[in-house]
Amino acid sequence: MTLDRRRDLAVIAGLCSLSLATSVLLDCGLVCSNDGSHYALILAMAEDHSAVIDRFLSYTYNTDLSWRGGHYYSDRPPGTALLSLPLYLSGRAIGASGKQLQTIAALLPALLGALAVGLVFATGRKLGLGRSAAALGAVALELCTPHRTYSSSLWSHAPSAFFGILELWLALLVIEERALETARARRLLLALGLACGYGVVIDYSAAVSGSVIAGVAAAAAFKKGPSLIARASALWPLAVGMAVGVLPGMIYSAVAFGSPFSTPYRYHVGWEVTRRISTMYGGRFSEGLVGLLLRPEAGLLLYSPVLALAFWAVPSMWKQIGARRGAAILLPVLAMLLLTSKHATWGGGAAHDARYLMLVMPLFCLPLGFFYSSARGGPARSTSGAALALFWGLFYLSALIQIGKHAAGWMRSATPFVLQILDAASKSAPVQVGPFLEWLFPHPLAAAAILASGAAGAAALWPRRGARVAEASELPRYAEG
Repeated sequence: MTLDRRRDLAVIAGLCSLSLATSVLLDCGLVCSNDGSHYALILAMAEDHSAVIDRFLSYTYNTDLSWRGGHYYSDRPPGTALLSLPLYLSGRAIGASGKQLQTIAALLPALLGALAVGLVFATGRKLGLGRSAAALGAVALELCTPHRTYSSSLWSHAPSAFFGILELWLALLVIEERALETARARRLLLALGLACGYGVVIDYSAAVSGSVIAGVAAAAAFKKGPSLIARASALWPLAVGMAVGVLPGMIYSAVAFGSPFSTPYRYHVGWEVTRRISTMYGGRFSEGLVGLLLRPEAGLLLYSPVLALAFWAVPSMWKQIGARRGAAILLPVLAMLLLTSKHATWGGGAAHDARYLMLVMPLFCLPLGFFYSSARGGPARSTSGAALALFWGLFYLSALIQIGKHAAGWMRSATPFVLQILDAASKSAPVQVGPFLEWLFPHPLAAAAILASGAAGAAALWPRRGARVAEASELPRYAEG
């Protein structure tokens, strides 16, 4: 292993452990009907060996559920529950119960969210960013976007973000291949298909972004060759991978809803507008797009203002990495912006954060690395103290907003604690902040252990002083140094 790769692995270990530690620190089990619906399906599969959640309706708050054939089902895509089921079974096997099992099940988004952060760094390095710029793009995802909160609870958004960046990573590897007929290219196409397929089982709208990424990766198959059919035949591993990846979701739909092509939304209780795609995405585009980015309830650029610099950096990034790699990053983001803006139930900002963009949130953060690289004098050699100050100012502001939003009870109500503290202060009585901190940070010891382990692992991977310097040919193909 080259020294450069060891350094990169050390940084990835540190980034993943930091993300996982903060997620575990904040994880408090179930917080609302959304993650409760995922958990109800986990319980049904583990305890009743069924998709029917009749016995576990209380976890859904009688809100996030579907009804068919005289039984209730989770209204969530099944992918998150299927992946979390082994964690639940492991927890049950060691004697965990109640809140403990909820916390263990919620480790899935924490783990996949941490891996998403690591993949953002690795992808940035592959695209030519220096180590610090790539790391800042990853940390921006971790601390400055809704990824911070969704990685600490049993929602599908952090897992969908992981599969989104995994698809991009695999697509970039495919793009590097000179020919798609080689054994390595076939393996990469198969892996890309599996990621795209299962990404849809996690989040149905990933069918759009995943198809775009896969299409960009496979575009070379249609550019040259003896015939279109001959070139397209090289893509059979991609098609097989997609079919196998989406198969668990199709089996679940056939069992629960009578057809492999039916979704829980078709039978949603209380949300008639979601039962058809035409009405689900029947909102006003202009209102939705403005709300998606700027509406006070959930505007992406209001709660993560540093992402405004990502839009700014797009032209420079495109020029540096080329049209095909740029398309693999930007076209899925554009597709999801357009699609989500039409989402009727979201209304351009009615839900918490721009959560329907979470599956492409890692892609949003990649241009931030290019902005930082340019600001400090990267390939563009446009060093600007003002640009660097702007980056750091918006970076810290975004992190404070995300952490403050979580601490203020974004998914859990902090009101009882706040009122108690204010009442004690008004009576000049000792303020008991201990219960509030315990509520806010349920697992400090576990988080500290994870962080320490990650730091130790990173230190072990980092090459010792005096080790051989990697040759230029050993550096990443697009590395700027």
